[in-house]
Amino acid sequence: MDECIPGLTSLINLGNTCFMNSALQCLSNTTNLRNYFLEGKYRHELNRGNPLGTDGVIAELFAELIREIWGAQQPSIDPCKLKAAIYYNSQAYAENEQQDCQEFLVYLLDALHEDLNRAGNVNQDHNPVESDTALGSWERYKSKNDSFIVDTFQGQYRSTVTCTRCHKLSVSYEPFMYLTLPVSPSRTLLKTITLEQCFKEFTKEEQLGEDNRWFCANCQEYQQATKRIELWRLPEILIIHLKRFCHAASRQTKVDMLVDFPLDGVDLNPWLTKSSGNMTYTLYATVNHFGCMESGHYTAFASNESTKCWFEFNDAHIRKIDPISLVDPSAYMLFYKLQNDPVVAKVPGEVSSS
Repeated sequence: MDECIPGLTSLINLGNTCFMNSALQCLSNTTNLRNYFLEGKYRHELNRGNPLGTDGVIAELFAELIREIWGAQQPSIDPCKLKAAIYYNSQAYAENEQQDCQEFLVYLLDALHEDLNRAGNVNQDHNPVESDTALGSWERYKSKNDSFIVDTFQGQYRSTVTCTRCHKLSVSYEPFMYLTLPVSPSRTLLKTITLEQCFKEFTKEEQLGEDNRWFCANCQEYQQATKRIELWRLPEILIIHLKRFCHAASRQTKVDMLVDFPLDGVDLNPWLTKSSGNMTYTLYATVNHFGCMESGHYTAFASNESTKCWFEFNDAHIRKIDPISLVDPSAYMLFYKLQNDPVVAKVPGEVSSS
C-alpha cells in the first residue's frame, strides 16, 4: 500500500506479544474509546494519586499508541514503551512468554480504569450485598469506580443462589467487564453451536457441587444450592469471551467448536431480566486464537472506520478480508457495540503494511 490509512498501522511482535497486539488492535477500533484518547479528553481525568493505578503512565502511553496508529504516518510501529510499562507494573507480564489475550485485555482495561478513576483515591473493597437493589449496588460500586472505562465497558448481572433444603434465596448484583460464555453445552455433541445457545447455557440454573456448598443463613449451615446468573444492565461495548480452554485430566485442553455468531442485529433483550429499550448490537472486532494455549498464536479482525472494510491484524501484517471469514472456529473474543449504522463491507482485497 503506497499511502498510510488511519487505523491501518500494524504492531511489531516484540517476542511472543501477539496476545498484546491483538488486544490493542481491537481497542484501537473501539470508536468511542479511541476518540476519548485522540481528542485528549483523558487528560482531564488522569488520577495520578490513585494507589491502584500506575501514576497515569499506562493511560498516557496507551494514548500515545492510539495517536500513532491513527496518525497514518508509518505502516508499522513498535509498541515497546507501552509493553515496558505494563511489564514494569505487573509481574504476570514480566517475562516474554505467551499469555492469554483475554486476561491481558482485562488487565489493561483495569489499569486504564484506575489511571482514569474519577472517584479519587479509594480502596476497591466492593462486596455484593444480599437482597440489595440493583441500582443501590451499582451506585455504591460507581462511588469508588467511576471512569470512562466503566461507562463504556461495564454492565451488571444478578446472581441468585437458592438453598435446596429450605429454598431461601440470596440475591446479589455484580458488575462485569466481559461475559465468559461456554462453547460446549453438555446437552449437545454437535460440531457447531450458535451464540444464542451459548447465552442459554450461561443463564441456565446450575447445581453447585458437593465441594462448593453454600452457607445458608436460614439453615445456619452449609447446604447444597443452585445458582443462576441473569443479565441486568448491558454496556455500550460488550466483550464476549468464548470459553475455549478447560482443565481435564490435569492438563488444559482447547475446544475448537465453531460458534455461529451474528455480525449485525444482535438483540440481547431476551437475556435481560430488566428491559432496557433497544439493546441491539453490531460486531466490530474479534480476537482469534490458533493452536494450543502454550504455543498458540493470536490475531485480530476489525472493521476500519476510515475505509468501512474489515481487516485482519496479524502483528506486522494487515490484509483486507471478506466478513464471511469472521465466523470461524478460531474466534476467541467478540467485540460488539450498540447498533447505530450497520457495518459496511466492501469488496475484499489485500493490504500490505510491512
